[in-house]
Order: sequence, then structure tokens, then C-alpha cells
Amino acid sequence: MTAKPAPGPISPHIDPRCVQLGMELRPPEDTQRLHWELSHIWITEHGSWDGVPDWARPYQNDHLGGDHHVYMLAYRVHGSLAKEADLFMLRWPDSAYKFSPKPAHGWWGNAVLEAGFDWQAGQAGPYSAQMTALSSTLVQGIGLPYPPYPWDESATAHTPSGGVHTSFFLVFQEVPPYDPDPGPDPEPAPDPDQLGRVLEKAEHAADELHVEGYYDQAADTYLAIARLLQGRDP
Repeated sequence: MTAKPAPGPISPHIDPRCVQLGMELRPPEDTQRLHWELSHIWITEHGSWDGVPDWARPYQNDHLGGDHHVYMLAYRVHGSLAKEADLFMLRWPDSAYKFSPKPAHGWWGNAVLEAGFDWQAGQAGPYSAQMTALSSTLVQGIGLPYPPYPWDESATAHTPSGGVHTSFFLVFQEVPPYDPDPGPDPEPAPDPDQLGRVLEKAEHAADELHVEGYYDQAADTYLAIARLLQGRDP
């Protein structure tokens, strides 16, 4: 799969189940330099890809069968896969560790999840994930949710020791600099011939006044035209 450079912010593909689990995305703090933005996020349940969105299926391969992991993949700005060591970061909750993309996994990073959370009690997953670069989308709320899932009313088991086996898949894209708030549109450039056309009409009006015998008004109009042409206030 390839990715193309983006001219501005990315609109990420988000698995609706991530939203139901209360996950949050915090945008990069500095977009005026080369930075990383999340482009895709989805989950699998018990190692099965049966319920993933259609846009996630092209990413499936034989190495992505874990059932309580965070997998992360990253594309450089011109489409190549990022392969540097310690490229990804997972936090829980006040500590962090870095992990690298693995050649044997198709250059996905792979970290194991061990902590759960009870979404029914309004809790959020204790983990967060991001790129190790200075500016990156931060994904907050990753964890192993206690059952039942909010979308699965038939699930009744309760396993607070670890939660339902759920894996999270995150794809990041390196993005060129852009200004997130360019401000209002600039005022249109002035028409260089506009003043000339206005003065021509005013001079024609003064001529009409003079023809009709309104000599004082005609003189005042000519005076105003002269002052405008000389750039002086009347």
C-alpha cells in the first residue's frame, strides 16, 4: 500500500467501535513543521478480522493475529514505510516505553496490552499511543474493555482482570508543514483603473452642469477633480 503527501490536515478513518469505547484523538501541537497525523484506527476482537471496516481489510496480513496488542504502522511523507528504531510510543499512565516496527511483521510495531477498563462505569482505556516525533497525533483511551461490548448485547462475561481481548491498529502518515489557521482571505487587489474611470465620469458630469448653466457647481466639480488627481484632500 502507498500513501501520498497531504496538503493539509488528514481526515482519519475511525472505526465506530473506537468512538463507542470513548477513545479520543489529540491533534499534533505543531503543524508548521514536518509532523505525524493519524490516518486510520480500528480494532479486532479475539484476533478476528470479521468485524473490521472495509477500509481496514487491505492492511490484514498473516502477522496481525494477536488478540490483546497495539499495532502501529507509519508512512513517510512520500509514501515509503517508516522503519526507524523506537519509532512508536505507548504510555501507561505515567510511564512510557518505545517500540519499533518489525521487519517480520511487515514493518508494524507490536506492543502487548495488559490493563483493562470498565467502559460501563465511564472509564477510559489507560493507554495512549503516538509517534515518538516532537509533533504527533495522540490517541488516548486504549485498553482492554470489560464486557459486554457496547455494540454486543449478547456478551455477558465479566473479566475485570484483563478485559476482553481486543487489539488496536493505528496507521500514521507523515505530513508536510501547513498553517492550521491561515486567517481571513486577503482583500482583493485594488483596480488600478478604478480612480480614472470615476474621475472621467465626474468630469463628464461637470461638463453637463456647465452646459446647463450651473457654472458654480461645474467649477466646484472641476476643483474636486483636480485635487483628487493631485492626491490632495479637498
